[in-house]
Amino acid sequence: MRNSKNGLRAAPRLLMTLVMLALLTVGASAPLVSAADTEDYTAAEIETWLVGKITNATVQMSDATVTLSSSGTEGPYMQVNGITLSVLGVSVGLNPIKFIFAVDPGTTDVLIRAELDLLGVSPAPKIECIATIACLGPGGSLEVTAIDNVVIGASFEPALTQGDLDTVADVINQVIEASELTVSPPDASLTGITVVNSSGEDKLKLTWFDSSETLCTAPYLKGKIDGMTGVLETKATSYLAEGEGNWNVGIAIPGSFLEVDASCSAFGITATLSDANVAFDTLTATVTDATFSIGTATKTATFSAEGEVGCSGGAPSITMSSFLLGPEYSGLQGYVNTDIQDQLLAAIEEAMDDLVASTGLTWPFCPTSITVASGAVWLHGGAGLMEGDTNLDGTTNIIDAMFVAQYVVGLRTFDADQMMAGDTTDEGAVNIVDAMHISQFVVDPYQTANVLFKPLWESPADDGMIDPLNP
Repeated sequence: MRNSKNGLRAAPRLLMTLVMLALLTVGASAPLVSAADTEDYTAAEIETWLVGKITNATVQMSDATVTLSSSGTEGPYMQVNGITLSVLGVSVGLNPIKFIFAVDPGTTDVLIRAELDLLGVSPAPKIECIATIACLGPGGSLEVTAIDNVVIGASFEPALTQGDLDTVADVINQVIEASELTVSPPDASLTGITVVNSSGEDKLKLTWFDSSETLCTAPYLKGKIDGMTGVLETKATSYLAEGEGNWNVGIAIPGSFLEVDASCSAFGITATLSDANVAFDTLTATVTDATFSIGTATKTATFSAEGEVGCSGGAPSITMSSFLLGPEYSGLQGYVNTDIQDQLLAAIEEAMDDLVASTGLTWPFCPTSITVASGAVWLHGGAGLMEGDTNLDGTTNIIDAMFVAQYVVGLRTFDADQMMAGDTTDEGAVNIVDAMHISQFVVDPYQTANVLFKPLWESPADDGMIDPLNP
């Protein structure tokens, strides 16, 4: 009896095998059914879109406000608000930036404190340094001759060599020169700078080697700064419009991830992004150990990030879960990964929203998963994938088992959706066992006849899939 009963239990599985072999033969020419909502984008299409948006972008710089005070708690100061550059909805700048002067006008050393307007991070990271200002007459221009004591945040002091500091000063001077900011010094060099009260009004006071003085009001300084930012705005827009050359964007799909590389050069400094490989798991996007390099004596840091891709009305968004710097600069790593991590994640999310709004980026539908395969990024939509539904018609039946069998012997190819639906045993591959599994499900979906060896849909392995018993 025992052998007879075992034989009866095994009979349906044997029959399913025979049925599968028959279907494999008669159904070889059955058409491939695609998902109703599937869209693919090649690397070339993505790169062309990006380059076009950058080339046609307009750089905007906000108007400044200038405040002068001869009696600040730390000394006389000039504060400038509004030095922020925006492009494609993303902003960066120093806002505000405060110049604190010595009470004694006989020095040109200035304590500079600024808040870094970086993607709207709030509260903004603070930067502090001491700069020495010079202006050599006659007909000289303002320039920074030295930078020292750089502090970021509350206490992070980056390990900058004298060469690094000289490079920073050189870039600032090139920006000043590019902005066409001019002053009218006498036939003498600058020996002092402070803020004094003159005739009831606080004014910036420049003292020259010949003992002469120049007094500048806040409105005059605002006009100078607005003129400077206006010139930079025009030149930056022209720089982008010139197209790839000084800046470059590269997109590739070498395998199961999207590879992003970019670089830009300005004022003798080159910044490079490389190895930014974006992988997707359903709607989770992950970047691991991407590299960012900047400077003539190249400074390199790695970073990793993860976020959940969202969508509303076809407009994509991102909910960040992490953005972590690598160990190359331990002080900066602690500051970013711990001190401002939450603010940075929120700022990236907001910057993404601004970028999408600025570029008008929309998808034809909101995807339920994203995959990278066959040289393209695939958006998969609809109600979602059903476990076992390899022909993507919204039901799981014997035709789906036939499709798997045909795939196994090379009579049919599967796209990423079909691979996901067909791996019913959750082993990371589609094989004849999955075909048998689907066949057993068709004749014994509730495991009442001892044919189905395991449920077709199981949690947590199949949480991202539709249960064919509860669609």
